[in-house]
Formats: sequence, C-alpha cells, structure tokens
Amino acid sequence: ESTDAEKNNVSPPEASFPAKKQRKYRALAVGRLSPEKGFDLLLKAWQQANPSAAKWELVIVGEGTTRPQLESLIRELNLTD
Repeated sequence: ESTDAEKNNVSPPEASFPAKKQRKYRALAVGRLSPEKGFDLLLKAWQQANPSAAKWELVIVGEGTTRPQLESLIRELNLTD
C-alpha cells in the first residue's frame, strides 16, 4: 500500500530521517501542568519503566503551576539528558 507522498511522487529530504541506529522514539505528553493532570505520576512511571534510554525520550509540553515541582522531580529521578 502506497503513502500519499508516494502517490504524489514526493520524496522528503534524506536529512529529515536519522539513520536507524540513531533514531529516537518519543513519547509526547501535552497538557496544563497542574496537580490533577498527574505529570508527576507519569515521570515516576517513566523512571521505573526505564524504556531503553538510548532509544526513547519523554517530551512534556505545557505550562502551569506545577512546572517548578516537575522540573525538580525530573532532576531527582535523574531523567535529564
């Protein structure tokens, strides 16, 4: 089955696709950084799951009142690059 890009003879530039050895997978979480959203639980679960650190990264996008606490938790759980 061909993709829309193949049907339209569109080829993305090679540079946009990292080599398979270097490819990282991203888990994306988006939302307001507030207590009821549970981003603290997500961070703790991510740290426990330890999904092959070389291939996975967690990206959290959002703003809110718990941002400083979440940043502190990220450091505490050693989840920084």
